[in-house]
Amino acid sequence: SASADAELEIIKSFTLYRNVVKELGLNTKYVIRKNILKRIEAFGDTPLRLTAPAEMADTLNGHLHFKVRMNKDGETSVKVYNVLNKKVFETDDKKLPATFKTPYGDFKLETTPEYKADKNLAMSIWFFGYDVAAENLQKEVRCFTPSKKADIITVSYLATNVVAGKRIVNEIVDEYNDRGIEQSRKKARKIADFIDNRLGAIAADLATTESQVEQYKQKNNLTNLSADAEYMMSKKSILEGRLFEAESELATLQLTREMLNDPQSRNSMLPIPSSSESASKIISEYNNLILARMQLEKTAKSGNHKLEQLNDRIDALRRNLFITLDKSITTAKLHVSEIQSSNTESQHRLSQIPRQEREYIDIARQQEIKQSLYVFMLREQEQANMRIANALPKGQIIDRAFAKTRPSGMGKASIILAFMFIGLCFVPVLLYVRDLLRNHVNSADELKKLTQLPVIGQIPIFKDDNYNLRTEEFVSVATSLLFTGKDNRIFAVTAPEQGHGGTYTATNIANAFAAMGHSVVLLDLNFRHSSLSDTISATSSRPGPAKYLAGQLEDICAAVTHNKSNTGYDIIVAENNVPNPALLLASQNLKKLIEQLKAQYKYIVIDAPSANFLSDILSIATISDSNLLVIRAGITTLSQIRKLNNLVRDNSIENAEMIVDGVKPPKKFLGISF
Repeated sequence: SASADAELEIIKSFTLYRNVVKELGLNTKYVIRKNILKRIEAFGDTPLRLTAPAEMADTLNGHLHFKVRMNKDGETSVKVYNVLNKKVFETDDKKLPATFKTPYGDFKLETTPEYKADKNLAMSIWFFGYDVAAENLQKEVRCFTPSKKADIITVSYLATNVVAGKRIVNEIVDEYNDRGIEQSRKKARKIADFIDNRLGAIAADLATTESQVEQYKQKNNLTNLSADAEYMMSKKSILEGRLFEAESELATLQLTREMLNDPQSRNSMLPIPSSSESASKIISEYNNLILARMQLEKTAKSGNHKLEQLNDRIDALRRNLFITLDKSITTAKLHVSEIQSSNTESQHRLSQIPRQEREYIDIARQQEIKQSLYVFMLREQEQANMRIANALPKGQIIDRAFAKTRPSGMGKASIILAFMFIGLCFVPVLLYVRDLLRNHVNSADELKKLTQLPVIGQIPIFKDDNYNLRTEEFVSVATSLLFTGKDNRIFAVTAPEQGHGGTYTATNIANAFAAMGHSVVLLDLNFRHSSLSDTISATSSRPGPAKYLAGQLEDICAAVTHNKSNTGYDIIVAENNVPNPALLLASQNLKKLIEQLKAQYKYIVIDAPSANFLSDILSIATISDSNLLVIRAGITTLSQIRKLNNLVRDNSIENAEMIVDGVKPPKKFLGISF
């Protein structure tokens, strides 16, 4: 129900894998060692169980490796190694369960129901920190979407233990779904908490508003504003009718009183008020007497005794009527006043109704708003509680974890055969490739394949730099130079580059000739980079061959320096920084110099410049009987050897021979083991 790309990052998150590691205890790995090649990783069926301090897995940055061995008698030896494979703890002959006090903390090792007694047991137990185990699990688990258009995520894990693999994959998916459900519930709880707080506040406001309505009604003596208004209007109408009647009655009583006082109306009949029962009776009686007198007067004469009695009764009744009318008038006035007061009050109440209605509407509106909000929040609270109770995961599980029918990798037999094949082919292929990539020669046999020039010797390098053995090799080379059937007396030694051993070889050949009892001179003609003086510690006070070649020295013997090693050969050291060395070597004085030395010495060994200086080499090659080209094993390149071949072929240099220096000695050399 969400974006697959976004959820893919969540399901690959470090926190999720850390929770999986903690839930399944994957930070402790148990491996049973059956033999040298066979290892079985145990998940829930481990024969031994390691218990660590509770806080160690949270703080350990790395791992500890426990190597455990248990014999048939139950005696256990334990070795503990840290992440640097350094042993930090060791113990022997322990009976399980046992606690081991290591520098990292106390670990408890005990057997489980899977342990089988009377059998030897070898195990490796790795204890990782949660963070390290989570990182390792992240690397091993693959999470991917089959296509960009499909909102489907596949989780796969390569494991040798199928039960453990299924459990891990299912736990990853369940943890992802539980995390989504918890996030939904957490979000819903936040909403529910907010609603609860708002409900409390709204309920308080609603109670305050209702209290204000109650107080307002009590203060203004209201029950229902519309009904009260209708009642007051009806009451006012009734009061006005009653006021009219009361005022009419009062006017009647007052008129009766006035007529009773008026002498002209002395013998007239009086109006009868309807409200005063006592006055009405008296007036009715009075009117009857007046009527009787009026009838009697029509027939009786003045002084009639009956008429006089009737007059006396009328006068007595008149006096009584005065008193009664006064009381009735007073009562009528009070009645009128009361009705007028009630009417005034009703009128006042009616005049207050518009204001009260406006004020009541304001209060009632607030009450209605708060009540609507309260009902709305109650409904939202119920919905939030339903979301908490019915939270659904974002992911729908299509397939629970399952193992493929065929293994994802090669079987054990295939692996063994593959490694045997690789082992048999690796060394020949490696040697072949090394030969293809090599750019230099290592022996005289390899050199012979690259050139048609004769290779007259190879000089080995010994581990202890044995001087006597190397001297014997140079004696052998010198012997081969002497016994060629030719009268060779002048030997020029050169190398492809400076530092490839030309001067070293020339010195040792001269030394070998001298060791045979011959008179030898070592002539240094390397004017460009002379290193002979440093090699044999010659002095620089004597003149050099450059002065002789330039015509500044008549006798070359003046430049001869006797070797301090007393080996019997002399040296002539070349000067450094000589201008135009090629012109000097091309001059005719070079032949004169050689003739003078031939008169004094049996053999002349020339230390020539490197082969890069073609003009120097050609000048020296014309006066030498044998030209020795020194090849340094492991340093001289194949292209340099080809240049030497071209140099000899193109310039027709005669008597060119090669010497290989610096080769590896054979395992046995001259009967001596190396």
